[in-house]
Amino acid sequence: GGLDEDSAMKESTVRPFGKAFHRVDGFKAPYFVYREWMIIAYHHIWHAMCAMWHAVPIIASLQLTRLYLGDFSMCRGSDITVCFLIIFPCIFLANQILSL
Repeated sequence: GGLDEDSAMKESTVRPFGKAFHRVDGFKAPYFVYREWMIIAYHHIWHAMCAMWHAVPIIASLQLTRLYLGDFSMCRGSDITVCFLIIFPCIFLANQILSL
């Protein structure tokens, strides 16, 4: 009765994956386990990429409209595209980091 309950309460309920993920007692799994920082980095990079992917149609339509209607600024189209490709990912990555 009571002896089995006491021994059951002392026994670890953490499974091999949990031991490997949290490195309980230096446990190493026979397979690769992603570290927490890797999962967090993947999550934020993936969400930044998805946000950029969903914003591409509006940016592309604005660029095509500008080309169709004519250039009303001093900037060339290639300058705007390069600025977009450099600044846009940085803004979304910063947004993901700030959302932590």
